Amino acid sequence: ASPAKGLLHRLLRTDDPGLRGRILVDFLVPKTSVSMPGGKEVQLETPTPAKVSAADFGVAIRDAVAALDSVEFSADSYVS
Repeated sequence: ASPAKGLLHRLLRTDDPGLRGRILVDFLVPKTSVSMPGGKEVQLETPTPAKVSAADFGVAIRDAVAALDSVEFSADSYVS
């Protein structure tokens, strides 16, 4: 699976809203610094790109919605 699809799956399996927010920041925001042991932040001379682009993440969401939209349900398959 693509990194964007993996990110979407990870977010859907995570119940904690705070953790979901940190995951989104980790994957979608370019890195400008690195946290060192002890809490010190070291600034990077050249920021590293985001792990997943916002455009790729949007495509992963679109594809997931399209996959759900293509599922056909019948009254016989509904279980209450």
